[in-house]
Amino acid sequence: MADEFLPKNKQFWKSRGNIRFSQFYKAIEKLGLRTTQPNSGSSHYAIRKPNILTNGLESFIINIYEGMSKQANGDVIKCLLEYGIKEDELIKALKK
Repeated sequence: MADEFLPKNKQFWKSRGNIRFSQFYKAIEKLGLRTTQPNSGSSHYAIRKPNILTNGLESFIINIYEGMSKQANGDVIKCLLEYGIKEDELIKALKK
């Protein structure tokens, strides 16, 4: 992903490994996005665009799951910023 979607807040970026699944899950709702989970066999949740009601690729942003690594958390942050979520809004939504 392009560096243009890296957060400007260096402390936030350095602490991305401390973000838990539950924080991402709650933040998604606060940001007006939606999540879906398959009916069986998966612990992954898909973050989806709120204006596209189908569960196909056209509404998909990125997956989240328990135990994500620092790198995976960074990928989620970058995808949310690329989607158009403002960095300050994301930081506020992720606060416990």
